[in-house]
Amino acid sequence: MGATHGFYCFGCCWGLMMVLFIMGAMHLGWMAAIGALILLEKIAVRGEWMSQLLGASFIVMGLIVAVFPTVLPHLSSHVLL
Repeated sequence: MGATHGFYCFGCCWGLMMVLFIMGAMHLGWMAAIGALILLEKIAVRGEWMSQLLGASFIVMGLIVAVFPTVLPHLSSHVLL
């Protein structure tokens, strides 16, 4: 039963797991923060609103970094390399 649940979780969340793995190699603090957000989203009673809010905020932050790389230089320094 545990293996079945593990495969299901990996199948639906492989993208998040890949991001956490890569972030863990780059910066443990950011990995822990993203992991905490995922945990809060999973344990929330009605987590749909949290998923939508987090998704929209990450899209907005990504657009800001892509369009205005000098606004947040510590986030966009890897993009400019």
